Amino acid sequence: MSEQNGQAITKSDDMIEVTEVSELEVRGHKDEPIEQREKQETSKKRYTRKTGKPKTTKVVLDAGNGRCKFAIGEYFDYFTSQWAIVRKLPRDIAGAFSIDNKHYIVGDDIDCVADAIDQGSIASKGKVEALPLMLIAALTYHPDILDNAPATKKRSKDRKLLLDVEVLSLADGDELEESLKSISAFQKDGINYEINVICFRHRVEGYGAAIRANQIIQELPQPPKKFHILDIGNGTSTITTYTASST
Repeated sequence: MSEQNGQAITKSDDMIEVTEVSELEVRGHKDEPIEQREKQETSKKRYTRKTGKPKTTKVVLDAGNGRCKFAIGEYFDYFTSQWAIVRKLPRDIAGAFSIDNKHYIVGDDIDCVADAIDQGSIASKGKVEALPLMLIAALTYHPDILDNAPATKKRSKDRKLLLDVEVLSLADGDELEESLKSISAFQKDGINYEINVICFRHRVEGYGAAIRANQIIQELPQPPKKFHILDIGNGTSTITTYTASST
């Protein structure tokens, strides 16, 4: 573990940050008569997705061996921790995307794949190597984060995302961070998405439960000085000792 047991638990960080919704800019001819503008509306009106620096999006990822749980904004969801490489990528499917000309399906829909070239799970691939797949899959499972991502430049379909990533895992934090640096873009439904992880934090498994447990403990008449969190996972079980804190 990269974090030592027995660290004081303080109040949790602001866990969620909502992505900024891009607006659509309508270009018309404001100095023309209304009747003339109405006639030209269909042929002359042009919609351009605004460009600019996107707001940083906080992603909390718990990539378990059985299920990958994640929080993006106020949206919480999970998918099964399995992946497949396919010859042809289906459209409009959560968990379906491409990296470096390889077509992946991650999550619940790989059972419907008939042309898989290779497939496996987080356990078989290893959490360090599989982390980029789990992160991108989480983004594709979100209902609108990709649609709202700003364009890289005017009249371009390419879009960009700035990410603040927090991962709960027993794997080495430095190795996880290096794994995320190995990817800079992915493609989904004909659109290229540039991704930039500007902040990365590594937490031990059970960290979220420890934050909540500490809050409950502080409500007791005589709060204990220490407490233990037992995390029973699909592949590993961990027990961690924490020092309670009232701050």
